[in-house]
Amino acid sequence: MDNYPQKEKLEENKSFLFANDFNLSLDATILGFGYTKASPQQSFGPALRNAHFIYFVTKGKGSVIKGDKKFDVSANEGFLVTEKERVYYYADPNNPWEYWWIGWRGDKIEEFLRRTSLWNNPIFRYDPKSELFKQVRTLSSIKPIKNNDLRLNALMYSIFYQMTVSFPPHKEPSVSPIHYVDQILVLIHQNYDRKITVHEIASALALDRSYLHRIFKEKMGCSIKDYLLQVRMDNACKLLRFTDLSIGDVGRSVGYDDELYFSRLFRKKMNLAPTAYRQQFKSNESNSKTKLNKNKA
Repeated sequence: MDNYPQKEKLEENKSFLFANDFNLSLDATILGFGYTKASPQQSFGPALRNAHFIYFVTKGKGSVIKGDKKFDVSANEGFLVTEKERVYYYADPNNPWEYWWIGWRGDKIEEFLRRTSLWNNPIFRYDPKSELFKQVRTLSSIKPIKNNDLRLNALMYSIFYQMTVSFPPHKEPSVSPIHYVDQILVLIHQNYDRKITVHEIASALALDRSYLHRIFKEKMGCSIKDYLLQVRMDNACKLLRFTDLSIGDVGRSVGYDDELYFSRLFRKKMNLAPTAYRQQFKSNESNSKTKLNKNKA
């Protein structure tokens, strides 16, 4: 028979249970948040949690039993309990702990936690002056008003980001060059309409510019700069063919504020000035319609 301290009644607890509809946020949502001032040997379990929980101990101490391992946890330390994990924890009989806690549920929570070292090392030490702990305590200021699930979830993602900063993985996961190339393509197609540069792309991915250039050229057969230019020109051609935007507006719509510079690049790439390209397309379109009408006749 397990020899666990007897459970005692909760005292001086503050809980903030949110009406955060899980069906509105299946990927991730905050279920609750609270502050517990435990009585001596106050305990939970042994039992399974129905969600993921994290605890930040501010005073006193206690113990956590996960599987066959026991951990002693004190002020400025914390612990993570994952969903469906069998856990037992209890306050010290002489110096019971006090802690803040958060409960999460969702399909993406495990993925977010795996981006930190906490997934493999669930007992941790934290800085009470950190941005992470500051944001954790901010949860208590959120009032139960309409659409508060949006604010709750915004803060939740911010907290997860701060967790990746405070508890980065001990070993960065290996990422294939193809993954980075795919990210470059996404960045280009989402940002070709502004002054995005290769340097900016490299900074966004936290990679060396020369390495980025090499892996992109190996997979795509051209440089990032040339690919970006092609994407811009392809979109400029569509705007010239299917809209009445001025040449300056077309240029600005694909990332070039200087109309003359855009026209020069377009002529070099397409062997026609923008205006001539538009006229040629309209002429070809008109000729096609004329032939079509003759055939019908």
